[in-house]
Amino acid sequence: MTQHSISVSDEELNEYLDDVDNKSEVVREALRMHRAKNDLVDDHRLSDAQVKGYDWMRRHVGINERMPKEMLKSPLAEHLKLGKKTVEHFVLRPLERLGYIHLAQGLENVTVVVRPPSAAESTSEVDIGGGDPDDPDDAGARLDELAEAGEEVAEGAD
Repeated sequence: MTQHSISVSDEELNEYLDDVDNKSEVVREALRMHRAKNDLVDDHRLSDAQVKGYDWMRRHVGINERMPKEMLKSPLAEHLKLGKKTVEHFVLRPLERLGYIHLAQGLENVTVVVRPPSAAESTSEVDIGGGDPDDPDDAGARLDELAEAGEEVAEGAD
């Protein structure tokens, strides 16, 4: 264990710390949040656009915070210099599949929940077979495979 000393010149923060039972834990949690918000993710599975997009979402939305997907796509697309559809297909969907974000379906819209990098580290990409689910060239072959599997199940039920 290493000990560190800090000085706080912000009067509001001093008042807050005076009222807290465990000052050390408050400082540790603030450092964890700062690191999670500012460290770049080093994941070989991510493209540069995905890393930049996730970094932008951590800074502008926040870890464990949410924003409606339609509100998020325009400024994120502008930041990445990509179209909104490209951002959805090549940034948001892969980030969700890898666990960096969660797309929560509401009654009227989809909300993007930005997860901490540690959530993605504990999640491996799910192998759904049949190639990339976002690749339209593989879609027909995958549908044929699913249809055949359904027929086999139906025949086994007889």
